[in-house]
Amino acid sequence: MRIFGIITLLGFISILLQGTILPIVLPHYLTPQLVVILVTFMACYRGSTAGAFTAFILGLQFDLFCGRNLLGPYAASSVVVFGLVTSFSQRLFLESFVTIFVTVFLSATVNQIVYAIIISQFSRVEALVFEMLKFLPLEALVTGLIAWPLFRVMRRRVLREKGRSSSSQLGWSG
Repeated sequence: MRIFGIITLLGFISILLQGTILPIVLPHYLTPQLVVILVTFMACYRGSTAGAFTAFILGLQFDLFCGRNLLGPYAASSVVVFGLVTSFSQRLFLESFVTIFVTVFLSATVNQIVYAIIISQFSRVEALVFEMLKFLPLEALVTGLIAWPLFRVMRRRVLREKGRSSSSQLGWSG
């Protein structure tokens, strides 16, 4: 339960940074998707039902504080990303910059595409969807680049990893 609280707190901090502070400093297409990095991290190290629930809660938090008019699209896209990354995370060498970059880059891409598909079903926002997808590669690139240092810090601080590099040794016990 301790991990759930820590991840939820990191989610609030990520949403605060991603939704308010970073857009003031950076153009919207250079703002990293910090929630996606957090969901991808959980999928790599905490791939379980509780991890999927936490990914849903993080997405729901983002929908509540930074969403447009709909409640749930980011929550759904976070769960999709969590499921996809969890399905192959045991086969990844998570100590490599390239592996983490590619995984987070693809996670950010899938997240935005699923989000765009969902919001396009409920409202007439073709221009918004086009705008989101136009800058998607650049936004995913920035997200992938900053994921490596964040993964390293979270591995040390959140998981309290002491010399263990195998993700199979890290269960969801709190």
